[in-house]
Amino acid sequence: MVEGGRTPILPPEDLHRRGFDLMVHPVAAILAEARAIEHVLNTICYEGTTEPVAGELYSFERLNEFVGPDAHRAR
Repeated sequence: MVEGGRTPILPPEDLHRRGFDLMVHPVAAILAEARAIEHVLNTICYEGTTEPVAGELYSFERLNEFVGPDAHRAR
C-alpha cells in the first residue's frame, strides 16, 4: 500500500478478510524522512541553528546504536 496512491490504505483486519497475509508500506518511511528533512533544513535556514528542533533529533550516540557501525566494521 502506498500512502497517497490509488488504492485505499486498509487496516490489517480488512486485508486479512480479503485474503492477504502480508502488508507492505514501501514508501511510508521515505515520506516521513522527507518531511523531517524539510523541517530541519527549514529550521536551519530560518533560525540559523538546529536548537529549536534539538529535542526532535536522535543523539549521535542513538544514531550509532540504530545504524550499528561497529557491526558493519566487524564484517
